[in-house]
Amino acid sequence: MITRVRLLAVGVCAVTAVAGCAHRTVRGPDTTVIVTVTRPAASPSTSPVASAQSLTASTSSSVAAAPMRALPGSCESLLPLGSVVDALGHPVTGDTAFVVGLPDSDTGRISYLNCRYGVTKRSTGIEIGVSLYRTSAKAAARIAPTVADYTAHGATSSPVTVAGMPATMLAGGQGAGYGPTVVLSSGQRTVAVTVAGGGAAEIVRLAQLATDRTSAS
Repeated sequence: MITRVRLLAVGVCAVTAVAGCAHRTVRGPDTTVIVTVTRPAASPSTSPVASAQSLTASTSSSVAAAPMRALPGSCESLLPLGSVVDALGHPVTGDTAFVVGLPDSDTGRISYLNCRYGVTKRSTGIEIGVSLYRTSAKAAARIAPTVADYTAHGATSSPVTVAGMPATMLAGGQGAGYGPTVVLSSGQRTVAVTVAGGGAAEIVRLAQLATDRTSAS
């Protein structure tokens, strides 16, 4: 915006300077020269405004197209226990376990984080899984198999919204590891949050926390 204003200001000043010569008296007795100035039409290819807009669009496109090469941190740095407690709104007791996963060429996964909180002998507690894939398409493709796996274990699925994006709530699954879960894809990432005995609202809050904290920005 600053560049655009300055360019326009220069153009106006230049025209004004020339227009100021329209009734200028040339030195010498009784000699007057009248100059008529016609302002040329701006060429679309050289318009300062068009150039600035083109540069802005090109820059924005380059930034938007930059792919993620890695997740921006670990469970400890991105999703510390304190942030999970704040999102839940209540204390979490039990053990904490953090795992950093390796790439998987079969699915196109670059890496993943598995963050567990409140783990006890009787409960799996809270599990937040964030996976990064080579492309957004490969990330999106992982949601359907997850939903199918849960529904095969008795879960029902329903649409929810996480951070303004569509997600799926899976509830009522039978067996270890099939507790109430929210899954979604966000760009190159998938996010899955499971809370043993948890309610939909708090699971969605944790999913939003994980989505926000693991973004590239």
